[in-house]
Amino acid sequence: MALAARPVAKRTTGRFAVKDRVLIVRLSAIGDVVMALPAAASIKASNPSAKVAWVVDHRIRELLIGHRAIDKVYPIFTDRRVRRNPARWRVMLKQHRELAEFHAEVGIDLHGHAKSSIALRASKAPERYTLDPKDPLSRILGGKLVFSRPNQHRVEAYLDAVQRAGFPYRRYDFDLPLNAAIQAHVRSLLGDGNWITLHAGGTHPKKIWPIERFIEIAKWLHGEGHRLVLVGGRGEERLVEPLLASVPCETLVGKVGLLEVAEAIRRAKLHISGDTGTAHLAAAVGTKCVTVFGHMPASVYHPFGQPNAVVQCGSSAADVPVERVMEKVRERLHE
Repeated sequence: MALAARPVAKRTTGRFAVKDRVLIVRLSAIGDVVMALPAAASIKASNPSAKVAWVVDHRIRELLIGHRAIDKVYPIFTDRRVRRNPARWRVMLKQHRELAEFHAEVGIDLHGHAKSSIALRASKAPERYTLDPKDPLSRILGGKLVFSRPNQHRVEAYLDAVQRAGFPYRRYDFDLPLNAAIQAHVRSLLGDGNWITLHAGGTHPKKIWPIERFIEIAKWLHGEGHRLVLVGGRGEERLVEPLLASVPCETLVGKVGLLEVAEAIRRAKLHISGDTGTAHLAAAVGTKCVTVFGHMPASVYHPFGQPNAVVQCGSSAADVPVERVMEKVRERLHE
């Protein structure tokens, strides 16, 4: 059984004024930025001559640089440690001043936080939109407010916001910039073969499936003859040490960038993780997922096009038993 079909591109009705310079603000996190990529594709589809710029957290800029629908990337400092460093304030102010130099005709804040609304206002775009403002400052500094529908997937919510801003054509293209150099680098590290990728990390305690259960899954998969590759970011090396000590695995954790992780997942037959950015990378590159969910609504945040990827029990990933994940892995491997 193939992956669930994504909606086809379609033109909506109505008249929209042509806008040639568009600024998107979606700073983080990895999964949210990935889910917002079709917004840039939809802008380009609606107006192929448009110049599209994107404001993003500097730590994940590689997801956007070289993307065929994005002409300019503005990496900015957003993390609290940087904002508390007086020496960085001058750099941050310079970064925000540069946004005005793009001369955006319309700015679209897909983040809806105070820090993104500051960037939106700094752009001086005469027409501004803010999706789902999360705090009072984003309501005050943001533009025209746009609200998602209950239980609406974030990809669709982002496209609705873009449509509201005057770009009627909906495209469901992610087009991660996985160039030949990225592909060659991953091939040099892993060679050829057919593997399953696993990511044990996460950014919220309720999204993290216990490492002991990842070990059980990995032992079972290894016993079934599957090649296993661990993926993850810098800072997650210690997390996977017990897994590496228990099961024969290869690891890219902390060794490569985001695009190499995406390429390793692209070449996998299955990706297993919690509700985290790598699940959305897998959906973006067309790899089947098994995604252990915690407290977040799966209808809104499941890997796009794969609602059947989700395993969820209770309000924390720790509530999900190994047996449920094994059952889902079997199901997805035999589709």
